[in-house]
Amino acid sequence: MIIKLNIEKVRNLIHNYYKDIYGIEGKVVIKASKEYVGYGMMEHKDCLLNITFKGKTIILGEETSISIDISDDELENIIHYYLEQDGYSVNNIEIDKGLEYKTEGYGMGEHTESYPYFRGIEVNIKGKEKKIGEKKQ
Repeated sequence: MIIKLNIEKVRNLIHNYYKDIYGIEGKVVIKASKEYVGYGMMEHKDCLLNITFKGKTIILGEETSISIDISDDELENIIHYYLEQDGYSVNNIEIDKGLEYKTEGYGMGEHTESYPYFRGIEVNIKGKEKKIGEKKQ
């Protein structure tokens, strides 16, 4: 079964994760940008997804502002954590990001531009498994 997590759901999952696990209140900033990735002959333009959690916590008795950059692996771990708590097993996670190409201009000035996008995350999960003799809840 494939479920789609939109941007707002991803924001809420990250916010709840840092609130529940680390006790940090804050907000999640998600930005998609167009950057060159790769090296040498393999260098090309692609969409870079920057997810940052900004909040405040108490360190050494003082309230301190923190900023946590969340990698793709960390994002996958957060999704695994919540889905497995609900009894689902995760097969695959795909981040729906990339470049969208649009033709702009008119006549001799016509050209193709690329714009980065992030539409959410698709998760392939297995449903909850019932054991023989298990009671319904």
